[in-house]
Amino acid sequence: MINFDKMYSAFEAPNTYNLLDSQHKLEFYIGMDDKGRKCLILRSKFKPEFIKSTSAIDISIGQVRNNIWSLGFHLVHNSMSGLFYKFCDDIVESSRNLPESVNGMSYVVKRYNSWKKLFYNLKKDLLSENEIMGLLGELLFLKTTMLKNYNPEVAINSWSGCDKTHKDFSVDNLWYEIKSTKSSSLTVKIHSIEQLDSNDDGHLVVFEFEKMSELFDGLSLNNLIRDLLNIIPDDLTDVFLEKLKSVGYNYDDGYDKYVYRISSHNSYLVNDDFPRIKKDFIPASIVKMEYEILKKDLYLYREVIR
Repeated sequence: MINFDKMYSAFEAPNTYNLLDSQHKLEFYIGMDDKGRKCLILRSKFKPEFIKSTSAIDISIGQVRNNIWSLGFHLVHNSMSGLFYKFCDDIVESSRNLPESVNGMSYVVKRYNSWKKLFYNLKKDLLSENEIMGLLGELLFLKTTMLKNYNPEVAINSWSGCDKTHKDFSVDNLWYEIKSTKSSSLTVKIHSIEQLDSNDDGHLVVFEFEKMSELFDGLSLNNLIRDLLNIIPDDLTDVFLEKLKSVGYNYDDGYDKYVYRISSHNSYLVNDDFPRIKKDFIPASIVKMEYEILKKDLYLYREVIR
């Protein structure tokens, strides 16, 4: 990963630019524009199509000289520098080995369109730590299981926990409920009867996390979402980002302080023998119930993870 933080810190005056990498197939420049804003510039013989700015990224398009066009990404809010550096790194590295037949300008425009929904300056409180771990678990399952076993459209559309449905993932007659717990916890908490109640057999997937220091090379929400954006096809990124938005996620450097190590990852078959509470067996006057299952009692139902 290119250290963009260090590179941008080296600029002392506005309207200063340097060629980023002379070995790169595309002509990228980084620097400070005339307003002192960090920017990434691409020059190309291809004229860029019109693209929209966001509240955090200002887009510039111009003709440098005959038959040479420039496309600039200018950071409006320094509070989003962390995301901007990740965006720059992704744009540069993902285009490094493009085939000669590919229009590099069009590629960069499409890549930006995949990222731009994260560049809206909608400052909100961070998710709570429990919400962060819960989202990490669901996104890990999306990456490690659903995207490996299904085509991307089916995998992403199967994620319904973000829509406050009872099951986190469902496709055909299969359903999965994802739980994230601290490694020190002895139980798995079930927040409603419906989470494990079904006439069809299902799967309870449990991730155990241990919180680490910010310096640990572990799992964090911003980086996991960046990895998924690299995997998900461009035509599905809007769907994915809308789902993230619905759970209250907006990019914030503050999430980088929450770094975890995965202690364990287990899947359990939820059938009639599984220790769960079913709605059919409780009085009709009870409409909401939470309960906890001892982790040590789950191993009888352990499955091989594929």
